[in-house]
Amino acid sequence: MTNKLYYSDNMLQSCEAVLISLDGNRAIFDKTIFYPEGGGQPGDIGFCDSYKILDTKKDGEEVVHILDCEKLEVGRTYTLSLNWKHRLNYMVKHSAQHLLSAVMFHHFKIGTLSVHLGENALTIETNQEKISDDTILEIERLSLDYIKEGRRIYSNEMDRATAEELNMRRSIKVDSSKVRIVSIEDLDDVACGGVHISNTSLIGELAYLGREDIRSHVRLIWVVGDEAVALRRRNQEIVSYIGSSLSLKPSLVLSGFDKLLDQKSKLEYRVKTLERENASLILERALASKGERELLSIYTDLPIEAFVANYKEEIGRLLVVQNGEKKVFAFFGSNEDFTAIRKEIRVKGGGRAPLFRGSFEESATTLIDKMERLFSEER
Repeated sequence: MTNKLYYSDNMLQSCEAVLISLDGNRAIFDKTIFYPEGGGQPGDIGFCDSYKILDTKKDGEEVVHILDCEKLEVGRTYTLSLNWKHRLNYMVKHSAQHLLSAVMFHHFKIGTLSVHLGENALTIETNQEKISDDTILEIERLSLDYIKEGRRIYSNEMDRATAEELNMRRSIKVDSSKVRIVSIEDLDDVACGGVHISNTSLIGELAYLGREDIRSHVRLIWVVGDEAVALRRRNQEIVSYIGSSLSLKPSLVLSGFDKLLDQKSKLEYRVKTLERENASLILERALASKGERELLSIYTDLPIEAFVANYKEEIGRLLVVQNGEKKVFAFFGSNEDFTAIRKEIRVKGGGRAPLFRGSFEESATTLIDKMERLFSEER
């Protein structure tokens, strides 16, 4: 069986190892520093001499290294070297997940159902249907306090009976007489086969990013370490940019933004009012020049809704075609009228009297010509 050096010293970045088995590009060595995928933590990547190790997986008790070649020789000694940035990134995330889950459970009785350690964020699916924003911010605050305190993170292997006496926040999932327990000093003990940093202070920064509802449970999204620093800097840049654009101090950006939203809402209402008034004038002029035509047609830059708000039954049949990238129209008439339109002219859409909406493929002028001819003929 492979000697798992990542348990005895998870800070090792390279080692010499003898290849004892090779199946295609799946290599097994007598010892390894490469952690295999498990517990939500991805497998390590790196190099075997100059050959890339693309992934590391478990096969029973063995650790299988997935290489980008099949050229290795069984019995030969190779140098295994980690992509240390990748490994450290996930050790920090895994440790941060333990800390967050511990804080949630021990302070708020919130259990962890599953975790995912992504490249840029980590997610924790909880056993709760609802968690208040105040509670989430308190989880963040307490976790940051533990990071500042620098609680020791360590592991011990013990027999199962001894481990079960620890009253852990999660039942032991592995079926084994020996269990590896990962502990955060005076806070948490849990069975885990992953690799971790040695102190909470090494997590650095941590920030709540958002939430999702999944399977009637709240899933919380967090960023850690460098990603948390990047998030803070992006937020600072956003606040600085908005403040500079509005000539506001950072502390006044939110109130200034609320004021802009209120102004925007009032302007949008005023614009819609003017559009309806303009549409009313256009309809009046069009009606004055309608003559004996069976269909009143209007090609306009105004939104169709402005005409919907002004339509009256005495106007009769009305076609409004909106100018723009989207080829859309509104037709006011009877159900029989729109049935005839769909039969004779290539349009898509529907509705019920007196309003039908649709789209068309040909030019607006062609559509208007066909509609006017259709209703000028006796049907």
